[in-house]
Amino acid sequence: MTRLAAILLIIFVCGISQPLQAQSDTPPPYLYYYSQLLGGLIIERADGTDSRQIAADVIPPNMSGLSGPGWSPSGKYFAAYGVITSGWSGYRKSPFLIDLKGHRIADWLNTVVSTSEMQWSPTGEDILLVIGSFDSDSQVDRGSFVWLIDAEHNKVLSEFGFNVDMLAYTMSEITWDTAHKQIVFYLTPDNYNIGTYYRITMRFDGTTLRELASKDEFIPRVFNLESDPNILEGRTVSPHGTYETKAYYPLQLINTHTGQTVDLPRHTQAISCRDFLWRDDETYMMTFDGTGTNDGCGQPTMGVTNSKGTLWRELGSCSWSHPPCAGWLPENVNLQALPSGVPKPIQLDPIKTESIEQNQMFGIDPAVAHVLNLHCNQQFSKADIRDNQTQEVLYQLTGTTCPYNLSQHIMPEEGIQIVVAQDPVHHLLATFADEQGFGVSIWKLKDGLYEPLLKLNTWGLFLEFTDNNQYLRARNYNGWKIYSVADILASAKPQ
Repeated sequence: MTRLAAILLIIFVCGISQPLQAQSDTPPPYLYYYSQLLGGLIIERADGTDSRQIAADVIPPNMSGLSGPGWSPSGKYFAAYGVITSGWSGYRKSPFLIDLKGHRIADWLNTVVSTSEMQWSPTGEDILLVIGSFDSDSQVDRGSFVWLIDAEHNKVLSEFGFNVDMLAYTMSEITWDTAHKQIVFYLTPDNYNIGTYYRITMRFDGTTLRELASKDEFIPRVFNLESDPNILEGRTVSPHGTYETKAYYPLQLINTHTGQTVDLPRHTQAISCRDFLWRDDETYMMTFDGTGTNDGCGQPTMGVTNSKGTLWRELGSCSWSHPPCAGWLPENVNLQALPSGVPKPIQLDPIKTESIEQNQMFGIDPAVAHVLNLHCNQQFSKADIRDNQTQEVLYQLTGTTCPYNLSQHIMPEEGIQIVVAQDPVHHLLATFADEQGFGVSIWKLKDGLYEPLLKLNTWGLFLEFTDNNQYLRARNYNGWKIYSVADILASAKPQ
């Protein structure tokens, strides 16, 4: 080989190796998720860096989850509506439409009592369809309407009102005919004019037509209420078939090309069911683990991991709707238009997670945990924590809206069981009420009263401060989350 040929070979090898090196140095991708603890959306990289929160004043905390279409085709807007579940009942909240700064678009959407459906135009226009109702009864759909909203110009293009009992049986799916700038659907108002069918045409110019249709043209909406067996058994396949998962616990991530197997942890709060939301390049996936013990799979906890099993973060809880509850940030979302991010996660991550292989604890165990009773005073935004037997007031809480709903408790006069851990060194109190389950609350002592300081993305079936109060350990169903007290104090926002 000549010297020139050798030099050219070295240059060629270096030329093809640089992109491979650059690929390995690529920072984690961006994701987003609804924050049940803080409200709004958290947008950050998968490892929690460059983290920011938007729309905290628009999308409230403590909801069971979100439904809706999520990001608009242009990536300029985000649309969803809140969901509150209680037992087998569900409540649909007013819709949200926000821009990249988290500012509310279309303030008049606040007038909507409940939302049945939202859709973005499938062909690229930022036109939002909202099916809602002004009736406070979430089980029926009287006083319903369909709106077509131009998000960019903040106006309603077209609207149609109707009155039905059950939308699923009296309305067809929506057909978008953007070539003719219109949508089409069918109705059969079962509570009047029984046996009559209509074809509704809503045009983007505001024209609305209602025409008689035949019974054969009307196809009611169909909802599949059966559970997905793949979710029940934790089976998934990555977009290109490189990886598959099987067995719920322990969960194995198998490389179908090499046969290599990686054991992934289960969410510390999870009990049953699991689903994945993969990145198209198969490098990362978001995880969803159910917290219920029945086939409905309960409300899932969310997390993120990678295909090597070297990253594990738990993000919180939401509904199974992903999107809009959580997802990978679309590439057409302009990062420069978002608020500036911070190096650490907006929601504080634990410094360590310890799994528990046996002896799951399904609820607070009074024999193990330091369980007391919480009593609220709604009028004065105060609460106190008392000894179960003597009723002695041990701690007084203030500066709170008393989030523990005593009105729905079986015996409100008895208070609610609450787990408590005290840190006398830093004057902190950690509390968790199993009946709410929205996370561990941290309080700081001031003038004899404990004021709210921070909420942690964890349950606390048992809480303890350890190592001279340097760490807080929080017990979940399947493991412990360990937080640094220094991190807690540093992450707390000034009140």
